[in-house]
Amino acid sequence: IEAEFRALAAESGLKAGQVIQPVRVALTGGKVSPGMFDVVALLGRDLTIRRLRAAIEKIPAGVA
Repeated sequence: IEAEFRALAAESGLKAGQVIQPVRVALTGGKVSPGMFDVVALLGRDLTIRRLRAAIEKIPAGVA
């Protein structure tokens, strides 16, 4: 999981934290949580995807 996030960040020209922190907030609702990769593992694939999609839907058009 961690390798995939870090690869996504690198491919996007971002630092890992620039990807990890927004995902942490989307998944947990807070800036501080247990390790983000642990959270992803505990939530599982389906719930992780649902929470990410819900967060994306809250982003106003033209912002992302």
